Amino acid sequence: MSWEKEKEEKKEALDSWIESTEEELEFAESLYKILDSATTKEDFLRLVKAKLREYKNPWIKDTLQSILNIVID
Repeated sequence: MSWEKEKEEKKEALDSWIESTEEELEFAESLYKILDSATTKEDFLRLVKAKLREYKNPWIKDTLQSILNIVID
């Protein structure tokens, strides 16, 4: 494989990682805001579960569920 082709593949992999990391950060920031405004634990859980359902990609959804688990455990 030529270096130019290999570089493009590496760039695509990095772009994908950056996009997913941005989604993780946005989700964590949303959790923070929801946590700050929730008046009860039940309210918080209902809102964050609704937020999690907004994500359709199963791979990122698993990662976001892991972030949520850190908060609710």
